[in-house]
Amino acid sequence: MDARTATAPGHWDSLTEHQPVLAAELCAHLQTLPADTPQRLIAGTTTQDALYLPTDYVPAGPVPAPDIAPYNADDVEDCAACSDTWDSCRYHYGHATGYGDLLDLLAAAVKNDPAITVTDALAAINRRYQYAA
Repeated sequence: MDARTATAPGHWDSLTEHQPVLAAELCAHLQTLPADTPQRLIAGTTTQDALYLPTDYVPAGPVPAPDIAPYNADDVEDCAACSDTWDSCRYHYGHATGYGDLLDLLAAAVKNDPAITVTDALAAINRRYQYAA
């Protein structure tokens, strides 16, 4: 994480810059939350304690990357979510994983039948997995 997004105001600035509609919806949602929400999110600490956590505080366990699609999903090189995590964001990681799985299935189809076309292999994959969802 860079210095710009290492704090709550930094995250807010990034959100309003890249996802202004989501930021507006988040504001509306936050107004509906109970007053004790901060204490429930950070179990065992008070709101004041949470406000004064050290700047290098890292919560226990992995911190998930953003779930939402980046502003420009096609531009992996300039994805703010990827640069915030210093790795692929969950959106791009999911796409890469999905394409990797598809490539594995296509490779297996070609290995089983070297004469198969990509179109036929994709059709067979669709038939096999269409009811799995």
